[in-house]
Amino acid sequence: EMSFSDLSDRRGGHRSMASPVDAESEYARSSGQVTNNITQISANVSRIRNMVAALGTPKDTHEMRDKLHHGIDETKLLAQDTKRVIASLGRIEGGYQGVANAERKFEQRKISEDFSKVLKTFQEVVRDSVQREKEYVARAKTRAHSEEERLGLLDADKSHELMQMENDIEFNQALIAEREAGIKEVESTVREVNEIFKDLAIIVSDQGQMIDDIESSVVQSHDRTSAATVELKKAAENERKARRTMCCLISILVVVVVLIILIITNKI
Repeated sequence: EMSFSDLSDRRGGHRSMASPVDAESEYARSSGQVTNNITQISANVSRIRNMVAALGTPKDTHEMRDKLHHGIDETKLLAQDTKRVIASLGRIEGGYQGVANAERKFEQRKISEDFSKVLKTFQEVVRDSVQREKEYVARAKTRAHSEEERLGLLDADKSHELMQMENDIEFNQALIAEREAGIKEVESTVREVNEIFKDLAIIVSDQGQMIDDIESSVVQSHDRTSAATVELKKAAENERKARRTMCCLISILVVVVVLIILIITNKI
């Protein structure tokens, strides 16, 4: 299983034409990549969820938040890559026709739906992260305001206590600034995930239309085949009737010829 830092940088587009064998190999590779990506995203989301649950607890450290934001960013990039590969699957030509092509399109639709489910889970956990961070910042600002009020009430001769409170206030303000920067970063990820959802909806819609077109083509082809079969059966039946009629006529002609021969023979 890959860690966040092990996720590879996959780029590049797909061509549209290839031999059936090459296209089949590329399709298998790409669909396998999507399946692996979905599995990895799901594993990442589980780790992210655990870190989000630690926000606001004693486990909430600067290192943990860095790891959380890194994990969210890596998973977003992996989701973007997965969307790109899913879109490319429909452009891989493998020479499939009719029912075989429809089965491939249904497979692509299933892959897209599986990706949509795991992406929705990722979206939810990222939104939860933003909400928890905002709640923490709100509490921190309230504490900072109280400390500033207390600072204003201290006597000037309590220099040590004044210095300690000033240091605490400065530290909290830096912490609040860090949290707010993290919130903006994660909110940006939420917007990008929303864009992935929009693009995926278009891809799924296109896949559905292609499936409908293929089904319609298969039905029309089946209807034409059925009609041709009926016509062939009619032609075969007419041919059998014609043969039977010809046989009857030949039999009658033979009988007439035999009778004529008999009559002539008797007269002689």
